[in-house]
Amino acid sequence: MNPQAIKIKDVYFNQIKSALGFPVVPKVHLEDHEIKEYAIWPALYQYYLKFPIPSNELRNQLTTEETIPYPDDDTIGLVRIATVGKTGFGQRMGNNSDFWRVVRYNQEFRGSRTRAGRGGNTFNPEGLKYNFIQQQQLADAMTNNLDTFRHIVDPYAKTITVFSTAVAMLEITWGKVSNDFDKIKPTQLIRVIDLAKAYLWRHLAMLSVPLVDTGAEKQINVDKLLELSEKTEDKILELWMNHPDAVVMRMN
Repeated sequence: MNPQAIKIKDVYFNQIKSALGFPVVPKVHLEDHEIKEYAIWPALYQYYLKFPIPSNELRNQLTTEETIPYPDDDTIGLVRIATVGKTGFGQRMGNNSDFWRVVRYNQEFRGSRTRAGRGGNTFNPEGLKYNFIQQQQLADAMTNNLDTFRHIVDPYAKTITVFSTAVAMLEITWGKVSNDFDKIKPTQLIRVIDLAKAYLWRHLAMLSVPLVDTGAEKQINVDKLLELSEKTEDKILELWMNHPDAVVMRMN
């Protein structure tokens, strides 16, 4: 996420700059591009660690170990990764498991439409047609117990290493960031603005420390700025604490 590529509407930008007296004080000690880099960028990144944008991908998983890199620089982690279709369901026609499913389906359900009764109930002596569902549940249970499915997430190398002893499908939900301020959830918008204000106060305080003139008539209250920044940041990050970082929220 490039700080200088951040897109933000004036209404939101002015709210952040109001932390330093804008528009009464038109010059807020930092240019707009500097505010984006030192205040808005870190606030956005903190937000996306907790509320990443989901991006779904479905791909084949073969019976060989495979390392999958993160798709791009805007991907910071995973929301979910799962091996699905373990017993052939959902695979392309021609797969052995899927072929036998068609055979089994025809055995269990053939003629049911033509033998429907007046009340609309299909012909189902002693519930035999549900054998298909029972067999499916048995196949699923045996697959989960006897086959091996492995997912290893390496957030440092930005890769996933996967392995399966059965041909299946891999369902991945990536967690992404965005340069667009409008992508923030409406329920979290004010908190991101307040967090950007906190970083703006902190940056101004750090900038002012070597410039403080004890003999000057007007001085910047560095301690007050740091206190205000810390309180605001702590309050917001505490509210976000219950949301895990986007490394993997769910894996199966």
